[in-house]
Amino acid sequence: MGDSLSNIANITDWSVINTGNPGVFNPSAASFNFVPDGVQTLYSNGATVFQTLSTALAPKTLYTLGISVGQRQDFTDFPGFSVELRAGGTILASANQTHVRLPEAGKFERLTVYYVSPNSVEAGQLLEIRLKSVRAQTNFDLVTLDARPIP
Repeated sequence: MGDSLSNIANITDWSVINTGNPGVFNPSAASFNFVPDGVQTLYSNGATVFQTLSTALAPKTLYTLGISVGQRQDFTDFPGFSVELRAGGTILASANQTHVRLPEAGKFERLTVYYVSPNSVEAGQLLEIRLKSVRAQTNFDLVTLDARPIP
């Protein structure tokens, strides 16, 4: 496990829309029993963190967004969160704390969001992933997006 260091608002390949001091957290065993991918997590204290992908929305495609959501064991309550898959500024699919079993203190739960695109889509709409915590502190890890054409 890590050393409990954090790096506020310096999240490689992610941008921040509003305040809330998001960043990268290298948790120790006092915060998490394990981290799903690597040794650090992305955290938000109320900010919206987003990543615009270089991939455009495609027609007739099943998109599967996966994310691990964690609750620190050294925080007393879980603040709530939202996750969105977007394209061209439009929300395609979203989920929040009501769509996943809330993680136990010190653990992560996996959330999966699905979207099936229609037979035709407007060209050039880049896909975007947005993560937000309601307040301090939701941790996110192992963000994946899978796209499979539908015959």
